[in-house]
Amino acid sequence: MCLSKTVITLTLWFTTQLFGSQETVFSEFRQLPTPTGPYKIGIKTFDLVNENNRLVPIWIYFPMEKGPHHLYPKLLEERALDEFDVIRVWKTLQIKVHAQQTSNLTSLKGSKYPTVFLNHGDGCLLSDLGFIAEDLASHGYVVIAIQHQLSTDRKVPKNFKIRMVDRWSQVIENILFVFDWLKTNNTSLFYNSLDCHRVGLIGYSMGGNSLMLLAQRIGYGYENETLLPYDAREGIRECIITLDSRRFPFPPQNKYHILQLIAEDRKTVQEQNGERETMDRLGYKYKYYPGTTHASFVDHAYINFTVPGHSWFNGTTKERIQFFDTMRKDIRTFLKENIGTKETTTQTTSSEDSERRHRLNTHPG
Repeated sequence: MCLSKTVITLTLWFTTQLFGSQETVFSEFRQLPTPTGPYKIGIKTFDLVNENNRLVPIWIYFPMEKGPHHLYPKLLEERALDEFDVIRVWKTLQIKVHAQQTSNLTSLKGSKYPTVFLNHGDGCLLSDLGFIAEDLASHGYVVIAIQHQLSTDRKVPKNFKIRMVDRWSQVIENILFVFDWLKTNNTSLFYNSLDCHRVGLIGYSMGGNSLMLLAQRIGYGYENETLLPYDAREGIRECIITLDSRRFPFPPQNKYHILQLIAEDRKTVQEQNGERETMDRLGYKYKYYPGTTHASFVDHAYINFTVPGHSWFNGTTKERIQFFDTMRKDIRTFLKENIGTKETTTQTTSSEDSERRHRLNTHPG
């Protein structure tokens, strides 16, 4: 991992709640953390249109040939809602990433890759979790990042927004639509390389809330249902990883494999309101990270572009780097345990299928 520091000073006019007005922005690093896997990384973008004629942009991060990781300009989805006005920051800082945009998917031929859906936070970009997407692709996962919110979406008053669930239901609808599109086009576009029976779902903030809502929704009254709709019932492996989701509690029935990565500033709250005791009782996996806040789980926090009065992480540079290294490792470990890796056979053993059915039947909705 490159630890060299470069500081850039620039003046921008910010009008959002995050940055305030005219401020000087500093970027501690000029690139995302180096992926830890052996594969180079490609990005192919698709503009999908669903049955309601709504645009659903997706980026697919995928493993290419083995080799050293090089640096490329960071791509931006400029049709995103971008509630915090960060597109201008990324453009000015010219941050480098390790994924190269390409239309060539031939490197996927001849293998089966577990698929991972990556879901951003409210008002954010699909690329804000690039440090996760790149690292997983470098280890042989195909990662699908979806832009859930667009600048053209209907605007609602804040006092409406905090009472409505439409943004979370939109995330679920997008995931289902894209998953169906992947299955339909697996052969024609992806050389039948996507293992659509081994699926990980990762979400930050709004993205994680949506996954919790999905798990709760399908968990009640649908005892034998999986998180996503599959064409066959055998060999299915799926899991959820949430990054500091706060709006929806975890499902009260531990029916699915779920890992919750939680900001340290929530630890006391969850101890006081009984959430932590309930998670322990139900057997949920979770982890608090020292020094983290809700804003610590995105690319912004790693490169640490700052303005006075705002902090992405409460700790030293060394501690922040360690947090990102540890979080990426925790995500890889959980995915490997629950959906396997590129090298894992696409078929689960009979004991694994039996265990999954036991989990579904033991905790009825």
